Amino acid sequence: MKNELIGYARESVNNTILEYQIETLKQYGCTKIYAEIKRATREQYVLKNISDNIMKGDTLVVCGLDRLGVSLIFIIKFLDFLRLNGINFISLKERINTIEQKYFYEDVRFFSECEKNLIADRTRSGIQLIKIKFNRQGGRKKDLSPRKMEQAIQVKKLYIEEHLSVREITKKLNVGNSTVYKYLRALKVGI
Repeated sequence: MKNELIGYARESVNNTILEYQIETLKQYGCTKIYAEIKRATREQYVLKNISDNIMKGDTLVVCGLDRLGVSLIFIIKFLDFLRLNGINFISLKERINTIEQKYFYEDVRFFSECEKNLIADRTRSGIQLIKIKFNRQGGRKKDLSPRKMEQAIQVKKLYIEEHLSVREITKKLNVGNSTVYKYLRALKVGI
């Protein structure tokens, strides 16, 4: 059957609210209704099942946008999925109807970009704060621990004073080539 009204109801705690959503969707004219009770996991199996079975031209109907998920990012991505697949969307509480409001999906894409930019800005701000507050430039600290510093000094002594090669030092101290080079660089010894 083409151009079906497919309802989706989700509840996290109270089944009476779930029953209310199902009744509301039936009265609206939904021919199929999928219901889901939110579990401890974030995965919404029924919503995924709907997205696998809904066809181009169908309309997904929910009682409210918050029924799609608890994360704005998830809701935006899901609405974008509907748009890309030619599926209409109706949210009764917010009076969203993509059949009548042709530019709704464009607005969603705008808010999606805004959300991505906000996340990127918060990330950059956090990195800047850490740089300022802790005088860090990113990455792991380059300082050697006291134990490693002792070993680095020993490597330097063997390299400069005893004129041992890197290979000879690795055998004598039972360390790898990269460790010897790291210690020599840390102590600014020209190799």
